[in-house]
Amino acid sequence: MRFFKPRLFDYLGIDIGSSSIKVVEMRNENGRARLSTYGWSETKAEAPRIEVEAGIESKAALIRDILKITPVHRNKAIA
Repeated sequence: MRFFKPRLFDYLGIDIGSSSIKVVEMRNENGRARLSTYGWSETKAEAPRIEVEAGIESKAALIRDILKITPVHRNKAIA
């Protein structure tokens, strides 16, 4: 009988870059990471930090759009 089972995790990774936003979902398969699904969106070059809040909101909207069209099952992310 095993008292401590290894915890199996699936992860949602988000990469926010200057020219794109990428989302990947990885699952644990026999102790190895395996790509489950992915999505991405290219972003426009923004003005040099004039509207920081507007930039954050636009990136958040892009992430929401990616997650709507990508069959992601996890809600905890590694960014």
